[in-house]
Amino acid sequence: MIQTIFIPILIVLAIGLVLGAVLGVADKFLKVALDERLETLIKLLPGFNCGACGNPGCAGHAQSILAGTGKIRGCKPMKDEQEAAIREYLAKAPDAEGNLPDLSKL
Repeated sequence: MIQTIFIPILIVLAIGLVLGAVLGVADKFLKVALDERLETLIKLLPGFNCGACGNPGCAGHAQSILAGTGKIRGCKPMKDEQEAAIREYLAKAPDAEGNLPDLSKL
């Protein structure tokens, strides 16, 4: 009687341990490196997600700025204070390789 309950519990436990180990290893090898500046830059943008800059919302515009393909002032509803805050942040925030962006091109 106890064996009929105990064996399935052990099987489910073993499957859980194996899958947990596989996920742990996969996390180490399949990790996607994200630019840490992206979240801050998104917060500094107006947040209207209007697409007037030609990107799919503020997150897309922030990615284009960090990639060097977009202009900071491409955001139409952005105020001058926001642009100044973004330029100030980018002047102090290097990328993963330690390079600062060329603000004259942005």
